[in-house]
Amino acid sequence: MTIGNVWLGSMQMDSYAVTQDFSQNTDPLSLSNILYTVPAVLDRITAKVTNLDETLTVTLKPAAGSDYEVTLYTGSTSGETEFALFPNRPLFLYPGDTVTVNITNNNHTGSAAVTMTILY
Repeated sequence: MTIGNVWLGSMQMDSYAVTQDFSQNTDPLSLSNILYTVPAVLDRITAKVTNLDETLTVTLKPAAGSDYEVTLYTGSTSGETEFALFPNRPLFLYPGDTVTVNITNNNHTGSAAVTMTILY
């Protein structure tokens, strides 16, 4: 199968998810995925938040030159309930790359559920 001239092979899909009640856990929410053996494509990241006034950030730490990370998205959750990051072109991920979704926990209220979907 192809998406915009990008061969995705058998197009296996994996989803990774995390939920957190911010009043019960003082740590920030973090969902991280490290690719181990095969190239992949980031399909989407979705989040549903309830009563949160925090900052949501999505970063990519490449395996090559891993002394830095690139911010793919950052935004406030204040007044929002749903977020979706759909790259407007295939975002290729290579073995050793790490994609991380973080939501700060400064106010210790509300909850969030985050899902990351990757195509292999």
